[in-house]
Amino acid sequence: MKTNCLIYQHKRKDNGHIFYVGKASNKYRQSSKADRNKNWHKIVDDAGGFTDEVVVDNLDEEMSFLCEKEYIDKLRRIGFQLCNLTSGGQGQSGWKPSEETRKKWSEQRKGRVPHNKGTRKPKVKKTLEELAEIRKIAAIKQSKALKGRIPWNKGLSWENHALRGREGHNKGKRVVGSRRWKAEQKLLLDK
Repeated sequence: MKTNCLIYQHKRKDNGHIFYVGKASNKYRQSSKADRNKNWHKIVDDAGGFTDEVVVDNLDEEMSFLCEKEYIDKLRRIGFQLCNLTSGGQGQSGWKPSEETRKKWSEQRKGRVPHNKGTRKPKVKKTLEELAEIRKIAAIKQSKALKGRIPWNKGLSWENHALRGREGHNKGKRVVGSRRWKAEQKLLLDK
């Protein structure tokens, strides 16, 4: 049996009225829009969204079903119009089909064409000449797109105040592996 179940409620964003009560075994279900009924989606669209609140948490599964049922009943007696299709307390968390059920499902599906068969395009191998032609066309397109573009530094000189303080990333520094560095290392080793 699951523990850490919770009861949550959804409120309309426009007026704050409660319109749905649910039970979840994880914290993500309460803010999810997936697997909701048509009435729930209509209310959320009309209200411009919803907010979710945890009513009770840290319950075991049996207690959470009971609390959900009681809370829905209480809200309906007060006069809230809930879009819950049932009075609560139904469902299973973490249900796993038995091996027998899985075998039945497997037998039912045998011989059927998979829903995604034929949707993937087959890969076509291109020759080196075709690839070279594609690259050439791409270079021409890029060249046309950049024609007439003014570079960001056109007309600026290094003395310009906007560029002052900028210098090459290696200017005046010893870079490991450079010719200058190798020559200095060789001199040091020769001493």
